[in-house]
Amino acid sequence: CSDDTTTILYLDPQTSHLMRTDPRRRRTETLVAHPMTDYQITADLKDCLFLKDNQLFHFSRDTGKVTEIATVQLSERYNDPRCAQFAMSPSGRRVAHTSPVRTKNANGYEYESGRILHTIDPATGVKWRGSSVLETKGDVPFLTWTAQEDAVTWCTWGEPPTTVQVPREAVLPQDAGGNVYGTFGTLHQRS
Repeated sequence: CSDDTTTILYLDPQTSHLMRTDPRRRRTETLVAHPMTDYQITADLKDCLFLKDNQLFHFSRDTGKVTEIATVQLSERYNDPRCAQFAMSPSGRRVAHTSPVRTKNANGYEYESGRILHTIDPATGVKWRGSSVLETKGDVPFLTWTAQEDAVTWCTWGEPPTTVQVPREAVLPQDAGGNVYGTFGTLHQRS
């Protein structure tokens, strides 16, 4: 592979910053100078979604701005891939993550019975919350955006993917804290 066209991304072991280098390590650059444990980055390397201590952040290299997206409650299982539980759209303009729905059984044992999908526009702060509980059957949800960025595909092991249509833009009222929220809930299951 050519050194000019190949980029290697990695987390620096000392700082946990997102770095890039070429195969021979002649040119090394810090892409995101904030500690993180997991990340997703756009193909042009301009937008990064990263996780640190269950806080989800968005970083724009164009503006240098870090935006806190949400406190996320990821799967509690030890070996679940954490970065698959949130998703950044291909353009970096939209973010999706889930929050658990907890239920008690007849014996009083509390368990995760499903998840609610949330989407956020990091630039405007507009947040959408799914109106339907998505069943996980105890598995970890894997999230991906469609190429058109109008839907999120939700998948768990052994189940067919579910596509959730997400509104693109809206004028929504603000709550007392200045947050802008809307709800959505059109589910399409593929077999």
